[in-house]
Amino acid sequence: MALTAAVIASLSGCADFFGSSTGEAKHVETTGPLTKENMMTPDEAVAKQLVPLADAVGQHVGAGWEPDGTLTPGAVGQAGDDCVLPDGTRGVSFTVEWLGPPVADVDEAAQAVQAAWKALGTDSEIVNDSHGPDDEGRILSDPPYLTGTYADDYIVQLVISMKGTVMVATTHCVIDPDQRKVPNGEVFATQASHDGWAPTGQVSALEQRTDPTDPSFGTHAFSSDGTDGSLPVTRHGPVGGPDPGNASYWDAKTESIVDAAKATLGKGASIPVGGTPGERLLKVPDIYIEHLTHKADPQ
Repeated sequence: MALTAAVIASLSGCADFFGSSTGEAKHVETTGPLTKENMMTPDEAVAKQLVPLADAVGQHVGAGWEPDGTLTPGAVGQAGDDCVLPDGTRGVSFTVEWLGPPVADVDEAAQAVQAAWKALGTDSEIVNDSHGPDDEGRILSDPPYLTGTYADDYIVQLVISMKGTVMVATTHCVIDPDQRKVPNGEVFATQASHDGWAPTGQVSALEQRTDPTDPSFGTHAFSSDGTDGSLPVTRHGPVGGPDPGNASYWDAKTESIVDAAKATLGKGASIPVGGTPGERLLKVPDIYIEHLTHKADPQ
């Protein structure tokens, strides 16, 4: 950013290009749900909110405008600036800079870009940024120049001058990709020792499904075998039958449904960790004996 800012200042003759000297970013009001612009990832926001505007600039400033070469996060631009989403939670915004060639007729180019942006839904204002007959320049900005950014960080500014073209734009505040991930232990999973069908998909060469109770999967695993005194799950589900010895995961009074209710109500931390593949493996001999004596139906 420091290098790019220096280039902007030298091209436009205006070190206040970013609007930080006299303009203040508007405060975010917690007004309600997120918009579709807020729900994008930073990469999606750049591609959908900024790239069309940059492409429009390229159509009117001549050869040398290469927006496609400046979109790699981290290579050009600044990702991860903190901002506040409309619902009051923390998000990030993404700033990208484009550099382009000098323009001889700055008025014609500025008006053409302004019209192209308007067709894309961006209303910009044009202000004079001239520094002599050999350094004519115009600035297009949304919101208006030196008034700060929109409440969710969005801003797009363009300098068109005889010395060069510079566009700097910041996406709307979007959800931080790291915040989209559910922390380990906040996803709950269970698999009953008597569930004879679930392991079939996990060991099949064709299926090879992941066992969600395996510690490597990162879930909070819990038992469905009635370890807390409630009914054990004795068959594949989701529902079994009225016979307590034929219960499945969603049946009343089973350990699985009781613990699922705790997790749903935000009391997941009180659920004992258990029912891992290793624990279930230790119960195989007992289950086999029960199966032979017809005390339980593992199907």
